[in-house]
Amino acid sequence: SSQEERLAKIEKHADLLTHLINDLLDIARIESGRVTMEPRPLDAREFVATAVEAVKPQLDAKHITLAIQLDGVKELVGDPTHLPRVLVNLLANAAKYTPERGTVTISLSQHGAQTQLEVRDTGCGIAPAEVPKLFQEFYRSASPVNDQVRGTGLGLALAKRIVEAHHGAITVSSSLGAGSTFTVQLPT
Repeated sequence: SSQEERLAKIEKHADLLTHLINDLLDIARIESGRVTMEPRPLDAREFVATAVEAVKPQLDAKHITLAIQLDGVKELVGDPTHLPRVLVNLLANAAKYTPERGTVTISLSQHGAQTQLEVRDTGCGIAPAEVPKLFQEFYRSASPVNDQVRGTGLGLALAKRIVEAHHGAITVSSSLGAGSTFTVQLPT
């Protein structure tokens, strides 16, 4: 019935708002130092598998091939509650912007005292002018995908806060039409 449809719509909007508010609160809490990261060794394979599980429906819906390269990295050091959110976020974005039958690659590598986590996609890419703004709150790129898929525009801002609270760094390199690579550097 149309009433059920309306209720479903309201519920969806309420969910989105709850999500939005929680993300904003998390950003504020992390920024103010009220949430402190409690880094501990995390099993690399498990860390990746858990994030993949969360995003699998989006990847499967578009028949996206997922490649995982652990490169001998056995563990990474991070907060078990917050660090996984970073990978889930990067994967969800990759799934969103990668066309049907594209590829998303997760790779881990060790560089001295740094563990590097990369999420690479074969998506539409990001215009150079947009790259510096990507991690700002509420910034949503001009990609046509954003007209179809609603997002809060807080995902990357939150990911950046979490990574920086781990004394790490997050960067992106991208070219239009050739996909994007998000790189997270974390101290071990």
